[in-house]
Amino acid sequence: MAESEEDLESLLLRVKEGSAKVGLKLNIKKTKIMASGPITPWQIEGEVVEAVTDFTFLGSKITADAAKGFGWTFIIQNSSSSSIYYLNFFLEKSCSFLDIAAKELPYIQSTLLSTMKNPSIGVKGAAAAGICTVALISACIALTVHLTVNRDSPPGTQASKPELIVNPVGDMGLHTVAVTAWLAFTVVDVRLARQANTAESAEKPAFSTGGDMLDYLLNLRIIDRKDGLLVSWYHAANKKSEMEEALKSDVMVLEADVTIEGLHTHNETDKPIMAHPPAIYSDNSLQEWLEAVLNASNKAIKLDFKSIKAVGPSLDILAKQSSQVAIDRPVWLNADILKGPNVPLNTAVNASLFLSLIQEKFPNCTLSPGWTTLYFPFFPNNTYTQKMVEEMHSLVGNLPQRITFPVRAVMVRPAWPHLSWLLMQSNRYSLTLWQGKTDPVTVEDLLFIRENSHPEQIFYDIYDPVLSQFKEKAREY
Repeated sequence: MAESEEDLESLLLRVKEGSAKVGLKLNIKKTKIMASGPITPWQIEGEVVEAVTDFTFLGSKITADAAKGFGWTFIIQNSSSSSIYYLNFFLEKSCSFLDIAAKELPYIQSTLLSTMKNPSIGVKGAAAAGICTVALISACIALTVHLTVNRDSPPGTQASKPELIVNPVGDMGLHTVAVTAWLAFTVVDVRLARQANTAESAEKPAFSTGGDMLDYLLNLRIIDRKDGLLVSWYHAANKKSEMEEALKSDVMVLEADVTIEGLHTHNETDKPIMAHPPAIYSDNSLQEWLEAVLNASNKAIKLDFKSIKAVGPSLDILAKQSSQVAIDRPVWLNADILKGPNVPLNTAVNASLFLSLIQEKFPNCTLSPGWTTLYFPFFPNNTYTQKMVEEMHSLVGNLPQRITFPVRAVMVRPAWPHLSWLLMQSNRYSLTLWQGKTDPVTVEDLLFIRENSHPEQIFYDIYDPVLSQFKEKAREY
């Protein structure tokens, strides 16, 4: 729209230059001018721009005489001008559309960024938001190219009437089209985000800290069946460097040791730290460890308490953390609470205090109560006895939690009659076989245990190469 021939030429030149900047070439042969008064054809950069008395807009034929009948937005002739010129090549409206889109881009950008940063929509929801926004901008560009390149105005045959000029869409109408398109894409965006978020939530549902380990890994699709042999472990992820290495690995469960800073020294505090005796200092506290593991992974947690002094403060931290940010994974709490095979002095954690603190402060967990043990290669060694397993069952049999008993793998086969009896006492019971670094665990002993138990009853926290050899043999059965 222009009010003088000079303005019209200026507008056309601006559009031509703007098109060139984005790789488009203005087709002068398809560019027409319609005016409310007499006008002679004129040239731009040596090419003639044709003047017509009507044109086709979006499938409708527009003439000056019939302008009033369309009921569209129109512009009345400026009293100071003898005629109003209309440039009918649609590129002007295409550019207006792009101008509006450009004006809306800050809003689109801020909306997109806020949507993508919103953790509630999930990763797939953010992706859907991005796709929808790109689709909207692409639609604007496609419309511009279509109107610029493909539209052709039929030659006019009627004389123009110097009354008014019709603007079939108008600036306000065009703005409405742009906003309506954005709203339409926003609705699709929100719906897709909600659907994606629902799907993502289904993949990773909220999970109880006292839930079954195998159910949790199944829900995450990390394993494909309930089999303790499929679960992988990282031992002693205590120091920050060890923890970071464990977080980068593909293991499923992080095991770490908790004690009190400066235990049994004049520097002793009540601060739980991640260290295995004899170490009593660490660069990693339980608070820091929990925050890192929860923020950076979906790995399950096993905490091994080396001192009863660490239990109460640690459970307080767990409870507080759980109240602030949901701990959406299994938490196993381990301590050796009974004197076991080959141990001359009782160094076990106080059993009744350990169990009562858990019931009081953090009952929603899996208990992992074990026996202190010693093993001497090349010397006669005792193993778990019926008396030991009965004493353990008497301590935990009436508790509500799931319970996995950590047992030294090298001692399990000779004690199998007693340990299998223990497993039969409750469907909440399981065994976690662990290996000392120098323990001579054999594949044959592990195969015996697997053949005489259910896959979901036994977890295998065993070192390679024995574990890999065992898994290979287990596949053959």
